[in-house]
Amino acid sequence: MRSVRSVQSSHSTTLNARRALTKIDLRIIPILSLMSLFSILDRVNIGNAAVFGISKDLGMKGQQYNVALCIFFVPYVLFEVCYSYSFTCWVT
Repeated sequence: MRSVRSVQSSHSTTLNARRALTKIDLRIIPILSLMSLFSILDRVNIGNAAVFGISKDLGMKGQQYNVALCIFFVPYVLFEVCYSYSFTCWVT
């Protein structure tokens, strides 16, 4: 059988761990949420820029606009994987 002291110690350790995770969550989840918001806004705005003629304003011809999007898409994919992994680790 476990003694009363070991049960209290175990409960205290669990409570301290839960408090620490709550503190971490309160600091990290707002930052991750803002990152997600900026990511969505960025994807929407680049489409709007194409509709409103950014390639004409910048003097892009042919497929240059698509190449520029592809260059920026690679880091986006890499960071999105990191973001998704870190978010799922904190939620579960």
